[in-house]
Amino acid sequence: MFIIGSGVPADFSVALLFGVFFFCGGMLLVIIFFISYKIYPSTSKRNPNHESFKYTIIFRDYKSNIQFAFTLTLTVIIANIISYSFAIPEGFWIPMTALLIIKTNNKFSKERIKHRLYGTLIGSIFAFVIIFFIQDSIILAILLFPTLALINIAFAKHYASYTFFLTIMITLLYSLFLQDRYMLTTQRIVDTIIGIIIVIILMVLLHNLIRLVIKRQTSKQ
Repeated sequence: MFIIGSGVPADFSVALLFGVFFFCGGMLLVIIFFISYKIYPSTSKRNPNHESFKYTIIFRDYKSNIQFAFTLTLTVIIANIISYSFAIPEGFWIPMTALLIIKTNNKFSKERIKHRLYGTLIGSIFAFVIIFFIQDSIILAILLFPTLALINIAFAKHYASYTFFLTIMITLLYSLFLQDRYMLTTQRIVDTIIGIIIVIILMVLLHNLIRLVIKRQTSKQ
């Protein structure tokens, strides 16, 4: 959530403050859901195939979870360092891209990378065409409503489609108060590609490192 907070035009301390508030809000939601489960735990009685919640489920595959958490944290930190070090405009898209595409399964991560790249590229082209031919801010604002509806539909269906409509919505939204509308589409593509490159490099390095460790352990045995 610090990444989202860092997207707000502000310095590091203010971005960190936003991140803390986002974190507190997220933890509050977790507490509310936990209390709701404790008050209404009778879901499994209505559905015999439903697996009731157990604390051991969280730690069932703790080794892979720790590995994923380490990979995700390292990737986001590196992406943030690059974003801040080079003062990249809208640089928060770099760690956000890394955050959204890296998953516990490498195959799933590769699929997310492909969808994110295609959705961003095609969405940026469509958004560029829209803001090139439509200069009226009122019409652009009206177009946000159907685009937002399509985002909600695509979110549960197809990640590339979701990224496609999200890119269009962000570009339309920013074009309402930015003078250089066209630079935004280029910057989003650049930031997305940088984020994808960081994820690919770390995935390859960590995958080879893990294979090396396993090989050494097996050789010792």
